[in-house]
Parts: sequence; structure tokens; C-alpha cells
Amino acid sequence: MKRLALLVLIMVASVAVKAQTETLWKSENLAIEETTQENGERVYNLFSKELKYDEIYYLLTVSSGTMQEVYDDVVYYEELCKKAKGVKETHKSNDIATRNENSIFVVVDGDLGFTIMEGYDLHRVSKKMKKRAEEIGEGLAL
Repeated sequence: MKRLALLVLIMVASVAVKAQTETLWKSENLAIEETTQENGERVYNLFSKELKYDEIYYLLTVSSGTMQEVYDDVVYYEELCKKAKGVKETHKSNDIATRNENSIFVVVDGDLGFTIMEGYDLHRVSKKMKKRAEEIGEGLAL
């Protein structure tokens, strides 16, 4: 019985040490996640739904890094959504084109897929990231 209790304690301790991921905000097409690494460092990932598949879809990593890096990308994408249709840019090896005055197409370099991001979703993500920065006491350069 003591061995079983010790085994359970070791398993619980090992789970507590591993990285923990929390979804901060999610819509049908976009998600922002915070992963706390074993060393306490927080990494943020912005995922967007790939458009290639009908029933099965993959979330493409559109941005990843510190809170400030991902927040800057979100603001960049949100501002780009406001431009007229047909504007083309490259940002962090991703090819981007404005779709209309509220969304953009993004060809994700590393994942080799493409997605659409809506301005209103990006605005919600930026608000959630500001709120999260306040909660954890991290300063965001706006």
C-alpha cells in the first residue's frame, strides 16, 4: 500500500512539473493559448483554423513567443485587416493579403497551410491579452 501511495505521489509531482497550457480565448477560427514552461516562463501561441479541410481541420501557428511578441503580431494583423482589398505583405515569413476591409488571408510558412483571420476576432484576442497582462502583472507596450 505504501508503494502504491508513493507511486501516486511521484506521478502527481511529475504532472505538476510539466508545462501547463491554458486557452485564454477561442472562437471557431482563432485561439490564443498560454503555456507555462517548467522553468516558469510563459509562451503564447496564436492559432488559426486552416481552410484546406471541410470536416477535419488543423490549427496553424500564426504567431508564437512572449506575450509582447504575440501581442505585437495581433495588433499588426488587426491593423492590416482595416486596409483595402488586395494589399500584400510579408510578416515573419508569412505571406499576407487583405481579403476585404475586415479580414486577411495568411499563408503560414512553417505549417504550409493558409487561413483567414477576421479583424473582430483579432480585436478580441488583443483585449484578452491586455487583460491577461494586467492579471499577471506583466507590462505590455501598447
